Amino acid sequence: KPGTVPRILVCAPSNAAVDSLALKLIDIKKCYPDLANKFSFVRLGIEESIHPDVLADNFKELDFPDTLKKEIASNEAEVQKIKKKESRARKEGNEVLAEEWNKQKIKLIQEISELKKQKETREGNMKEAEMLRKLRDAKIILSTLSYSLNFKMRKYFMGKDPLDIVEVCIIDEAGQCVEPESLIPLKLNFGKLIMVGDHKQLPATVISTTAKDHKYHTSLFKRLWT
Repeated sequence: KPGTVPRILVCAPSNAAVDSLALKLIDIKKCYPDLANKFSFVRLGIEESIHPDVLADNFKELDFPDTLKKEIASNEAEVQKIKKKESRARKEGNEVLAEEWNKQKIKLIQEISELKKQKETREGNMKEAEMLRKLRDAKIILSTLSYSLNFKMRKYFMGKDPLDIVEVCIIDEAGQCVEPESLIPLKLNFGKLIMVGDHKQLPATVISTTAKDHKYHTSLFKRLWT
């Protein structure tokens, strides 16, 4: 519609390529504050595979309660004190006292482990809710091709009653992904696909010679170009 901003899915074959795009968007927001409120973006993916600066931007609005964090730190400090007391008791030959300290240490370590699980679960739930909120509001969604149909995307943009639609999909480095990879986001039924790349660049890495013989390494971008 005139005057509205379409929701855009931006994909690339690798996490590095997606993060590179995300970092540029972060820089744009920093350099041009007036634009910061005009577009919002979210980077989807597995946390361990996302650049730390991009991950921090994803959750910058979250305020994690530090109650459990403080309790964990306090218990860990107490464990260190007990270890010293246990060591001193053993040096003095007092095995009964040393064993008593050891029992207290084990109990505290178990409590710390349980507190960490609670903290991880609580923060995980908060992150999940934040990601779904950002996904609902974001005008730019960044993802690898393989992750572009994760359950969050399916929940919001597919099914009988989708909450919204993706109107445009941009595939960056389109010459470096295998054709089946390029087809994954097509299930989102967007109206426009833009492929960016160079068909003369190195193709996708394919180890199998049999696959190469059947042109598996040929990208959709190159096939359409030629």
